[in-house]
Amino acid sequence: MAFVQDGILLNWRPVPLFLEVHMFRVLVLDDSPERLEAFSKILKGCQARLVSTSEAARVALIEDEPFDLVCLDHDLGEFGAVRPGNGMEVAQFIARNMRDKIPRWVLIHSSNVPAAERMVYELDKSRISVMRSAYSTKMLKELSGWIKAMGIIYFTPCHLFVPFTHL
Repeated sequence: MAFVQDGILLNWRPVPLFLEVHMFRVLVLDDSPERLEAFSKILKGCQARLVSTSEAARVALIEDEPFDLVCLDHDLGEFGAVRPGNGMEVAQFIARNMRDKIPRWVLIHSSNVPAAERMVYELDKSRISVMRSAYSTKMLKELSGWIKAMGIIYFTPCHLFVPFTHL
């Protein structure tokens, strides 16, 4: 198809729009094996990465593709000689270092209300979408429904180029 624009004959070639398929990607930081097991059950079908230390969470954020959802607990128990860190370290890391790979949403599920509020503040001031809900069976059910509503598999458009050449 050809047409004239500003006195110049243009040859227009449409390029098909392609959609990329993405699995919903979730990172969960919690020190409780029972909670991690509960998260893994509701995240079946998603690409889930479950970690129990702040260092493992930071490594996942750096090495993996961007996450759609990051779930953070604050208080992480001791594992012998291993220092687990805390969720605030990960929240600050996301807010300060993840400009190219910001998660779509962050869920703070800590029962430590003052610490959870500080984490929300840290992420919110960096304009990162953050939600807070203390861990509970109800929260897990709501999260499961939310993920299903969002779609475990979703599509994003690739770049659409409409090249043209001057004749």
